[in-house]
Amino acid sequence: FAAARHLTWQEAAVFLVRAAETLGLEPETVRTAALPDALAEGAWDRTALELAWGWGLLPEDAGSTAEITRAQGAAMADALEALL
Repeated sequence: FAAARHLTWQEAAVFLVRAAETLGLEPETVRTAALPDALAEGAWDRTALELAWGWGLLPEDAGSTAEITRAQGAAMADALEALL
């Protein structure tokens, strides 16, 4: 992660999955739709992307923009908080 640039979707997915694991959470799969191509393309941690997507931690419009908007970031934080 680098503070001088925007967070990528993959970095967000890794952060969310690691946070859930660290907190000892065992999220249920809430989304069975396949990972969107925009997220899967060039994935270096597809497992984290698939978990975060399936658990509903990534918003439905994830990957529709290159950069994560504030609203999308807030939605991810809310989704993680809902697991607590």
